Amino acid sequence: MKRKSPIRHRVKAHLRNRRRVRSYMRGSRAPPTRISRKRVSFLIKHNRLQQLKHRSVRNVSFDRDFISFEFDGEIIRNKIVIVPHEYWVGGWSRSKNEVYIDDDVPEKYRRSLAAHESIEKFLYEEYGLSPDAEGHEIAEILEKKVTNLNEKEWEEYSKAVERIHRAELSRIEGKPYKHIIHR
Repeated sequence: MKRKSPIRHRVKAHLRNRRRVRSYMRGSRAPPTRISRKRVSFLIKHNRLQQLKHRSVRNVSFDRDFISFEFDGEIIRNKIVIVPHEYWVGGWSRSKNEVYIDDDVPEKYRRSLAAHESIEKFLYEEYGLSPDAEGHEIAEILEKKVTNLNEKEWEEYSKAVERIHRAELSRIEGKPYKHIIHR
């Protein structure tokens, strides 16, 4: 009788387990027995993140100091508040429907930054996603869809935001920043 290779056996078991997990994720089967609960919760979260990345933001409108849009079946409306020296260039309130934009951000980029912060706020409140990791990544993807900037304009926008952020950091730390910020 021929013995099975232990490596080949492990690979086949791993592939069987992956099939079980996929069918569980689709809802067509009971949870797999050979997978830990921690792994299942990770896979569910990963699947949810992938779904959120491909959702669309609809009916975006800017009224004076407000941004409103529809995302994931919810209507989101936040007040845009321009503040001096916002540490992260943009931010949002946990208790109010407000997003904060640094006054150094050029006028033409404030709307896209407000959209980014509003999406990030919604993802944190609705799904509990970290605004520094998953929430930021998804917000950036959706922000690109909302703004319709081409690649060159997107690079220019990213550099402007990064430059303002570094200037704020240097202002707080008391170190001079060598680049001049143009408003």
